[in-house]
Amino acid sequence: MQTEPVYDNVLLDVYDFRDTQITALVQVGIPRARIMVDPGR
Repeated sequence: MQTEPVYDNVLLDVYDFRDTQITALVQVGIPRARIMVDPGR
């Protein structure tokens, strides 16, 4: 998907990315209870 991705800690990087996305959705008015996160495989 990306050319030579580099991660400090892939689990924390993915968690932080998802947290940022969820926070942005909540800030625009989407209730947290209506947000579903699919962590993939």
